[in-house]
Amino acid sequence: GQIRELQPDMGKLSSLPCRALICSAEGTPDPDGPPYDFVYRFFAPRCGINEDPTTGSAQCSLIPVWVQRLQKNELFSKQISARGGELWASLHKGEETRTFVSGKAVTVIKGEMRVPKAQ
Repeated sequence: GQIRELQPDMGKLSSLPCRALICSAEGTPDPDGPPYDFVYRFFAPRCGINEDPTTGSAQCSLIPVWVQRLQKNELFSKQISARGGELWASLHKGEETRTFVSGKAVTVIKGEMRVPKAQ
């Protein structure tokens, strides 16, 4: 409930000295829904995105926190935005710690980029 019910003032969020704000909580947002490990929302009005529908970069910040808190390495989460998204993620520790994220994707732009060779 509480994460879903947030109604942030985007003007005030824009004045914060940060790129974005992530709010998260443990558990499922809906008693009839699947058992999410955590739920979250991602706000970045300072970057021109009031609320991002599904944010992989937020997972990279949240997974280490929730892995430690829940004492499990593979997590299932729900981003509670208007479009929403479900993501699976895990933390892999080695020489470098990596977060692996997977889920269904929506293509919003498609194109080709050419990078000139270094001289």
